[in-house]
Amino acid sequence: MSKSLPEEIDPNQTQPSAGADDESMVGRHVGPYRIEREIGHGGMGTVFEARRADGEFQHRVAIKLIRSGLDHDFVLKRFRNERQILAALDHPNIGRLLAGGTTESGNPYFVMEYIEGQPLYQYADAHQLSINDRLRLFTQICDAVHYAHRKLVIHRDLKPTNILVSATGMPKLLDFGIAKLLDPELVSDTTPQTTLGVRLMTVEYASPEQVQAFPITLLSDVYSLGVLLYELLTGQSPYRFRNRMPHEVARAIIEDEPELPSIAVTRPGSSIPLAFVDREASTLSHFETQPNVAVSLRQELAGNLDNIILKTLHKEPSQRYESVAALRDDILRHLNGWTVLAPAYLPAPKTDSDIKSIAILPLKILNLGSTSNTAESFLGVGLADAMITRFSGVRSLAVRPTSAIIPYGETHTDPLRAGRELGVDYVLDGRIKTVGGRVRVSLQLLDIRQGANAWANQFDEQFTDALDLEDSISAKVAESLLPQLTDTGRRKFRKRGTDNPRAFEAYLRGRFFWNKFTPGSLPQALASFEEAIKLDPNYALAHVGLADFYNWAGIYGILPAPVTHPQAKAAAQRAIELDDSLGEAYATLGLSIESADWNWEETEALYQRSLELNPNYSLAHEWYSSLLVGTGRFEEGLREIKRAEELDPLSLRGMTLTAWSFYQARRFQESITKAQQLVDLDRNYPQGHLQLGNALLEVGEAEKGLTAIRESVRLMPGAALPMSLLCFALVAAGRREEAEAMRDEMLSAATKTYVKTYFLGMAHLALGNHDEALTCLVAATAERDPWLVWFGTEPKIDPLRKNPRFTELFRETRNPLALK
Repeated sequence: MSKSLPEEIDPNQTQPSAGADDESMVGRHVGPYRIEREIGHGGMGTVFEARRADGEFQHRVAIKLIRSGLDHDFVLKRFRNERQILAALDHPNIGRLLAGGTTESGNPYFVMEYIEGQPLYQYADAHQLSINDRLRLFTQICDAVHYAHRKLVIHRDLKPTNILVSATGMPKLLDFGIAKLLDPELVSDTTPQTTLGVRLMTVEYASPEQVQAFPITLLSDVYSLGVLLYELLTGQSPYRFRNRMPHEVARAIIEDEPELPSIAVTRPGSSIPLAFVDREASTLSHFETQPNVAVSLRQELAGNLDNIILKTLHKEPSQRYESVAALRDDILRHLNGWTVLAPAYLPAPKTDSDIKSIAILPLKILNLGSTSNTAESFLGVGLADAMITRFSGVRSLAVRPTSAIIPYGETHTDPLRAGRELGVDYVLDGRIKTVGGRVRVSLQLLDIRQGANAWANQFDEQFTDALDLEDSISAKVAESLLPQLTDTGRRKFRKRGTDNPRAFEAYLRGRFFWNKFTPGSLPQALASFEEAIKLDPNYALAHVGLADFYNWAGIYGILPAPVTHPQAKAAAQRAIELDDSLGEAYATLGLSIESADWNWEETEALYQRSLELNPNYSLAHEWYSSLLVGTGRFEEGLREIKRAEELDPLSLRGMTLTAWSFYQARRFQESITKAQQLVDLDRNYPQGHLQLGNALLEVGEAEKGLTAIRESVRLMPGAALPMSLLCFALVAAGRREEAEAMRDEMLSAATKTYVKTYFLGMAHLALGNHDEALTCLVAATAERDPWLVWFGTEPKIDPLRKNPRFTELFRETRNPLALK
């Protein structure tokens, strides 16, 4: 029996837990029934399974009672309204009211049929229903809603958890707790609409007029049915929400156009909001393991079903189906192979605000000589990075980050293939060749969809001035690609951080080395950024680069955190002082405060400010994700890292953080799947093996986990992180002596070089040495180790959580004032 009769939830309020009175109801009598167990509760009501207890006959029912402590006039009125509505409805696809009455305490209750079934999406997946079977099931739901409309009842809260499907395939519509009556003679429904229609609805399934508190009509339910049908057939939400805050969801519903269902179905994974659906209930999950299914699903949805669904989701109610019956009939036309009435869907014409995506590939260096100080191999990547930074300041352009384009630096790269792999609209490809004392640049802008040139140009510049070269290239590309830029946008695009060519070249070298992200390249990046700042102390981007180096040197243990924290924070703050419109600077400052101060509120504000200034900055989405996941806001965090992957689809770093986030959220199978993708993409990438082995240990696959982590240690010799996890793997595989030897090797290394005390503590913890582990974690806390962001979620720390020393330590990391 799945959860039945789910109650409405107010997304703006904390839900009260079941009180003692609710728990004590088990075993008590309500009318002729004896309460056996609670089967569901929400904001204002609790539902119990009960059986007839007077010996007259055997009967199992569901009884709904007002939750303890909530028996004030408003709730009592709503409860009686719902009971009266159900009394007026008699339809095989609506949960039936059997009886009602008043408890000994004077509160109303009602008795409903007990429905043994599954929530809609879970039933469809468990029975592997085809698209047509799902449509037939949906038409029965339409029948129920249409019947309610004929009785002048608007449901107002249609969502998947309010529909149970019995074992025989009979859907049952439930929960009329916020329904609106259009018949004033039936019952008085005078509760203000803003209270019922906004605060108690489930926002993701609400119509634009509901979220704006405009008058509600029968067509509001048509819209909600459209959302249900979209999710039932695609496993995706019609909208891509930046986060699940009610105001953001409402904004998307009011402003954004839904994606074509036939396109959405090919998105990886399910974006159904799991706050309202069991994790196992995500739509179409059984299709994921079948080859070529996405292609066939896309073909099946294209055309009729795209048109039917998007007609129901029209922002303007008058443009939707005129009734639920009309929607049902058009679905039946499709099932019968007839022409449907829904017109062909035409997307809204593109406007200046439409976001275009571009990948700027490393410029190919053909024959640079060795006599000039600009003739270095970094120039091709460096110029691309500089243009990426400049273009990222334009809100109407999504630019792939430098880390995504570095693999395409080879001269034999096919730019069209690169564009398809990076999922962009355009690719800028170019070559640089020296001609005497000048440099000749040949550029082409490729339209990936058309597979053709959109623009091409060739021009010469002074070879000695990379700064003017970048200016000239950027201006010419902008003139072609962004002809509709506003004056403000043009001024922002043309703004450059320095007028010193040598400082600019030093910065290019720094970004080139930073993006390589190897132990050997990071010190070279530091030297280059410091050189750029020496040449131009007011170069904001160079200060951002310096802060980025110190942040990650602390995270990966290249330098002790007490050394890196103040350097990173000071450099980021200086960048903002120099240019307060630089989104990258706010993101970097956020990371430094997250790592050093554990001030989550300030960190979140900085990440949000960064994304306001540059919404397509993938690193800001990555770092914001780490904050959200580390503080237990898993769904929000996973959405942010998903957006980062969309912006930088080939980033191994982003995929690594996705696997790590799934692990922290204890969604271990999903972590394993993502980590396996990393390994398949690059078997020499150590983090892929590390993430895979780490998650495998949590599902009891000790030997497989051990093999994977051993490989990460081989690929990262001497690194403390994989060595500490190897201790866990060895213990899990029954090789304690080897684990002790590994721990001792780490302790010995710590006498000669810097080793994070956090990793030493984890090695002790793997061996069950809790006192030694806590001693190390105390030291890590004193150091303000960035890894303590995960203190509250890390599964491997669970054995310590009931230890009083750990409790106090955790309190300190969540209350930085306690450490001052």
